[in-house]
Amino acid sequence: MGKRIQGNIAMSLHIASASEQALVEDIFNSFCTQHALYLKLVELVQKTLSKVILSRGDISPILVSLARKQEILLAVETERNRMAPSIQEYALIKSTLQPTQRMREFDAKLSEIEIVIRQFLEIEGQLKRYLDCAAGKGTA
Repeated sequence: MGKRIQGNIAMSLHIASASEQALVEDIFNSFCTQHALYLKLVELVQKTLSKVILSRGDISPILVSLARKQEILLAVETERNRMAPSIQEYALIKSTLQPTQRMREFDAKLSEIEIVIRQFLEIEGQLKRYLDCAAGKGTA
């Protein structure tokens, strides 16, 4: 069993119990769901931007896409809210657990989500700038 120093207190790491493993698995599955939703958002916003460019700023062809974007964002928010208590619980026990393969996969999935969120925000910013320019509010 390994030791971890936190402050002045030496803590023993322990193997995750069945309930702790289930907690990690549940959060991992939620992160997979959120990752898939963000990928859908990136794809949708990229297509929306293309439609706006092709329509020369006419937003009528993209209204359905904008409504779909709101639905996906609501699904992400709902999933985050559902998992908030579990994530808080995991944050409290993570430093006491011996790392497992699933925990490493968990951390990797979280990194993937961060990358996809950045991609979404970037393309969303491009769409906003294009729409602002088309509306005469700035330059693209």
